[in-house]
Amino acid sequence: MIDFHQTLSQQSVHFRYFGMLSLGFRTGHERLVALCSTDRAREIALVADHKSSDGEHAILGVGRLIKTPGLDEAEFAILVTDRSQGDGLGSALWRHRRSEGCSLHVAAPDQSPRSSWESTRSRRG
Repeated sequence: MIDFHQTLSQQSVHFRYFGMLSLGFRTGHERLVALCSTDRAREIALVADHKSSDGEHAILGVGRLIKTPGLDEAEFAILVTDRSQGDGLGSALWRHRRSEGCSLHVAAPDQSPRSSWESTRSRRG
């Protein structure tokens, strides 16, 4: 996860976290332990991994689904390494979350990198 976070531009970090978080904060031991330890009853972490010809693994993207207790709703966030953006990886992670059968509250930027984020709601279907 540390290597993954080192590949992210400030723009990618800002779009994911709605502000700047330092590399040190994002890769702090306690934070990474919490991110990698999910409660399967309400959280799912998706990881897109690439294995190179020499056997090395690299994380290309991550998605996290957090269900709202007692509701058929969830929050879903995606973060894709800069070099893999535009290749459809985020869309593949988005499609995979549908297997959980939740409606989602989605925060998404419009097409302009300088734009503010707006909240939308997407229903399964």
